[in-house]
Amino acid sequence: MEVYMRYMRLGVTSMLLAFSALVFAGMVNAAGQGDTKPPTSKVISPLNGAVIPAALWSYSIKGSASDGGGSGVQYVEVSTDDGFSWSRATDLSVDRSWRSWVCKWALSFSGNYTIKSRAVDNAGNQEAAGKGIKVRVTP
Repeated sequence: MEVYMRYMRLGVTSMLLAFSALVFAGMVNAAGQGDTKPPTSKVISPLNGAVIPAALWSYSIKGSASDGGGSGVQYVEVSTDDGFSWSRATDLSVDRSWRSWVCKWALSFSGNYTIKSRAVDNAGNQEAAGKGIKVRVTP
C-alpha cells in the first residue's frame, strides 16, 4: 500500500507540474480553459485624417495592445499599405505586456495611406485587422 501511495503522489505532482507549465506558457488559463480569444490592438498615433509631411523622412506609429486575461500578447504587426504587407512593432512596456508599442515608418512617397495593426497572443490567436486609420503624406 505504501508503494502505491508513493506512485499516486508522484502522479499527482507530475500532473500539477505539467498543468503549471501550460499555464505559464499561456496555453491554458488558470481555470484550465484554452485561450481561443484573439488579442486586440489599436493605433493611437497618428490620428485618423492626419497629414504628415514627407520631409520628416520617418514617423513613429504608436499604439497599444491587450489580451484581456488570455495568454498574453506575443507581438504586434503594423501595415501602412492597407494590410498588404506587415512590419513588427517594438514593445515599449516595461512589463512586456505590449500596452505601449511603436513601429518606425519610412516616409518615401507622398499619398494616401491606411495604417492597420494586428496582435498575436502566446496561444497563437491572431487578431483580424480592422479598417485602420487614413492618413495623408504630403510632399
